Amino acid sequence: MSEIIDLTAQAGFSIDGISSPCSAYSQYIYDSKLEYTLMKGTKAMREAGKLYLPQEEAESENAYKNRLQRTFLYNLYKRTVKKLAGTVFSKPIIINTEDPDIRNLMFNFDFQGNNINVVGFRHFADAISYGVSHILVDYPDINLLDKNGQMFIEKDGKFELLSLKQEKELNLRPFATVIPATNIIGWKYETVNGVRKLVNVRIKDTVTFPDGRFGEVKKERIRVLTPGFYEVYIKEKDWELVSGGKTGIDYIPLFSFFTGEDINGLICDLPLEDLAYLNLEHWQSSSDQRNVLHYARLITFLGIELDDAMEDKKIVIGCNQIVHSSSPTGDLRVVEHSGKAIEAGANDLRQIEKQMQEFGYNITNNKVSRETATSRVIDSVEANSTLKNWALNYNDLMNTIIDCMADYLGKEKASISTNSTEDIPDYVKVNTDINPSFGGVGADILTTALKENSIDIENYLIELKRRGILREGANIKHILEKVKMQEKQNADITTG
Repeated sequence: MSEIIDLTAQAGFSIDGISSPCSAYSQYIYDSKLEYTLMKGTKAMREAGKLYLPQEEAESENAYKNRLQRTFLYNLYKRTVKKLAGTVFSKPIIINTEDPDIRNLMFNFDFQGNNINVVGFRHFADAISYGVSHILVDYPDINLLDKNGQMFIEKDGKFELLSLKQEKELNLRPFATVIPATNIIGWKYETVNGVRKLVNVRIKDTVTFPDGRFGEVKKERIRVLTPGFYEVYIKEKDWELVSGGKTGIDYIPLFSFFTGEDINGLICDLPLEDLAYLNLEHWQSSSDQRNVLHYARLITFLGIELDDAMEDKKIVIGCNQIVHSSSPTGDLRVVEHSGKAIEAGANDLRQIEKQMQEFGYNITNNKVSRETATSRVIDSVEANSTLKNWALNYNDLMNTIIDCMADYLGKEKASISTNSTEDIPDYVKVNTDINPSFGGVGADILTTALKENSIDIENYLIELKRRGILREGANIKHILEKVKMQEKQNADITTG
């Protein structure tokens, strides 16, 4: 057991091709480039240069660079991603289990000091932006496991069985690591007993190693996972196997959260692709607008039969300067921009911004006919909300992840459940009470329903408060009393 277990043959490919991505991965990287660039902001969009901001045919290189540096990203794509994820995580994840070992995992979920809410928010937002994101349930790589799942640790050149007390002292425990879709470079499925099963995965990333007393060096790493086994390769001159062993569980502990619909293995399409292109359209239009504003603000003079110009002298315009003309038709005037192009550009930007805001709203709250009875409007909005469906799926995924952690800890699932009648124990509960409002659009539907008497004033105010349009501390009863008092005063004035 003192040697690293070499499982390359079991992984299903030779080490020569270990870093070669599969074709589906390469296509995904190409398709998602805009989304990844938008999420990195103005700097990344500028670095992309002509890919997203074309150079005009007669535009010089210097003029293009100046225009590029005057262009700033109105990043509604990133803002929408954060808004959608923030809506789900506006309420913390509820921990249901009373098992102390499982509960303790929730407060340092990623072994980096971040609790389950912080990790969950990042993972959820990552999946919204890029269609899919993964969580790997990992375990500290300081031991090997024998075929019975017993843990051994190296001590004085020998391996000895690790006691439960030593395991707790060393804080050996499972933890969750968010794996972006771009880090999964290859995967393979097989049908086992009629079930499609993931049989190997390659995860590529960069890790930092100490270099001397104060320095550090970054190296590429590839982890190969197969059911029950793992390998770790580091790129030196060639790829070298540096670690490997058994996981003690008979499946690959990688869990994927999909928000895209067209799933191809471990990648899928991009749910906010249309929003990304709208944001690109805004980027290009704002560049044109900023450029025309720049030149419109510069003063351009038209000189007619000026003496200095006729004598080939340089004309200086400014304080304490005189411009001469001997001709009766001589003139000097300022040529000003009419402003029509500027106004048209501003209208175009406002229209694109409105479209982007409506796109985000439609994810939170699908469009419902205004003629629907109010109770049905509210129920239908929540039932059909794309974001609500994502939240429900994420709740299932998070419990499956914790299920895997329980497997690592050797826990019996039934003993952890707070509800013994359930087949699958709910360790945690993710917020699925989705606020249907996105901007002010949700309020418009309710206001129309109020005017059409499809909803009473009390339920109208309750729904406004629930959507965050009314402040959290607003007293509905007090508001209703004021409304009734005002109605009485208006009635007295009318009758008087």
